[in-house]
Amino acid sequence: LTVEEVAGTAPLLPPRQIDTLTDRLMAQEHRPDMTALLPFLPTEMVDELLRQQANQEGSLVRYAPFASEDAIDEIALSRSEAGKSFMELAPFMSEDAIDRLAREREARGESIVQLAPFMDEDTIDEIALARNASDKAFIELAPFISEDALNKIVFDRLRSGKNINQLLPFVDQSTILQLYEAGTKELS
Repeated sequence: LTVEEVAGTAPLLPPRQIDTLTDRLMAQEHRPDMTALLPFLPTEMVDELLRQQANQEGSLVRYAPFASEDAIDEIALSRSEAGKSFMELAPFMSEDAIDRLAREREARGESIVQLAPFMDEDTIDEIALARNASDKAFIELAPFISEDALNKIVFDRLRSGKNINQLLPFVDQSTILQLYEAGTKELS
C-alpha cells in the first residue's frame, strides 16, 4: 500500500476508510511522506504529524493549512523559545500567539516588522504609539498602523516640532488636507 494509491482514491472514499488506510501506512516500518494525504486526514492526525515533523529538520508549512491553530501556535511558540525560526508558520498562527511573540520581541528590542502583517491592529497601534512617545523608531510599522493611530502620531509629532515627512506616504488624503490647512493658518 502506498500513499499515492490512497491519495488517488481518497476523494472517493468515506473518512473511516481513509483513516484505516492511513493507519496502515503509518504503521509501516519506514513511514512514507504523508503530504499527499493531508487534505483528507482528520485535523487531529495532521496535528500529530506536524508535532512529529517539528522535532526534525525541514519545513512544516505543508502541514499548516490542514493543522489546527492550537497545534501551530504550540509549535511556533516552542520554536521561538528555542531560538528557532517559526516565521513560515506565521500566516497560520492565531493573532493572540503572534501578538504575544511580537510583544516579547519588542520587549527585547528585536524587530517585529516580519510579524506585523499578521498582528492585531490594536497591538501594532499600541507599540507604534509607545515607540513614538519614547522617540524610538517606528517607521517600519507605518504601513500597518491604523489610520487613527497614525493621525495621532502625525499631529503629535507636528505639535512637538518633529519631522513628519517619512509618515506622509502613509496618511490618507483627509489628513493631508488637515495638514495643509494647519500650515496655511500658521503662515497667515
